[in-house]
Amino acid sequence: TQSTWGVTQNRHTVTFSLMSSKHACYRTLHNVSLGAQLSAFRKQGKGTDWTLQLPSGKQLAVHSLVLAAGSAVFEVALSTAFAEQQQKVLQVNWDDATVEIGVAFLYGENAKLPEKEEAVHTVLRFANYYQIDGLTRAADRL
Repeated sequence: TQSTWGVTQNRHTVTFSLMSSKHACYRTLHNVSLGAQLSAFRKQGKGTDWTLQLPSGKQLAVHSLVLAAGSAVFEVALSTAFAEQQQKVLQVNWDDATVEIGVAFLYGENAKLPEKEEAVHTVLRFANYYQIDGLTRAADRL
C-alpha cells in the first residue's frame, strides 16, 4: 500500500491530507490557525510578554513577536526602547478603539472598521504610522 501526504494552507487553516492508494480516500486533519490560537492566548493572557498602555489607562497584553512580525515600527520600538524593555510596557498614544482594531488585525482577528469616516481615517493614520500594510490597504479601500 502506498500513501501520499499533501499539505494545503489558506488564511485560516492548514490541512494535512493522507491519500492511500489502497483505499482511495482522503483522511484530513485540520489545524486551528496559528493566528486564532495566538489571539485566544492573548485574550487569556497566556504567554503575553508586553503591555500596551493606552492614554485612557486601559492596558492590552500582547505578544511582542506578533506585533513585531506585523509592524516594523513595533519591531523597533519593542527592541530598542531601554526604559520600556525593563518594564515591558509601551505607551501608545491613540484612542482605545483604534489600537484595539490594529492589534486585532495583527492577530488575524476579524477587525471591524468603524462606520464613521473620521474614525476610519484615524485607523488609516494608525496603520500608516505603525507601517501595518494590510490594515492600510483595507482601510484605504473604504
